[in-house]
Amino acid sequence: MELGRTLKEIADNDPSGTPSASAAAVFAGWLALAGPTSREPTYLSDVADNFDVFGNTNKDLFELFDILDNYIEVDDEDPDDNPPRTFIGLPLIAS
Repeated sequence: MELGRTLKEIADNDPSGTPSASAAAVFAGWLALAGPTSREPTYLSDVADNFDVFGNTNKDLFELFDILDNYIEVDDEDPDDNPPRTFIGLPLIAS
């Protein structure tokens, strides 16, 4: 999510600029980590192998990230949001 916010900010501030080397490296790292666990790993690996980051703009990079991010499933559930049920301070055992 942080990468998406950063790419969006860069794209908004300099849409026609060329992505920096650090943006390219972080994007490549994201593809490598997220790709195998995505719903369509071949899509992300194809992008990793064929997308020329420096031949595109900041806006292009953000838009591609935005498309690919839809294939990533993140478990947003926080275990603290659902504390174990208790009765008189004792955990209940599901039967």
